[in-house]
Amino acid sequence: MKIKKILNIILLIIVIFTIFMFSNQNSKDSGKISKDFGVQVVTTIDNITNTKIEGNKSKEQYVKKNLYFIRKFAHISEYIILSIVLLGLISYYKKIDIKWLIISIVICIIFASIDEFHQLFISGRTGKAIDVFIDTIGIIIGSLIYYIVYINGKGKKHIKKKD
Repeated sequence: MKIKKILNIILLIIVIFTIFMFSNQNSKDSGKISKDFGVQVVTTIDNITNTKIEGNKSKEQYVKKNLYFIRKFAHISEYIILSIVLLGLISYYKKIDIKWLIISIVICIIFASIDEFHQLFISGRTGKAIDVFIDTIGIIIGSLIYYIVYINGKGKKHIKKKD
């Protein structure tokens, strides 16, 4: 069990570091990564479904048109992962109940806020409250996923019942 705790701590550090590194990129580099990732996603979907979701446009044009949504989906995804990993770590020390679920959500929202503040100091980047809100959507989704799996799995026996 001790090795799992250590691995979970390392995983949490990796997730935090990855989010920080994405936020630390200037706007040009960040935009290029988003565009390249979007093209890869469209290509993968096309290959799996044997369709052309971009229609008559090139993949690059399609991605450029939808870049805002791709970037916001990335925000949601990285914070889903952060919240799941944080709750996984907390579960080694505390029984996950509503109190710890809320504490985890608050910790992740604080991190998202600090991350957006950090972007104010990066060339061409801005810190936006709407991005914290979008991150919060990911945090809540991840927390709910973790909680549902936790109460339906190994954690079911740990849930405290109110009398």
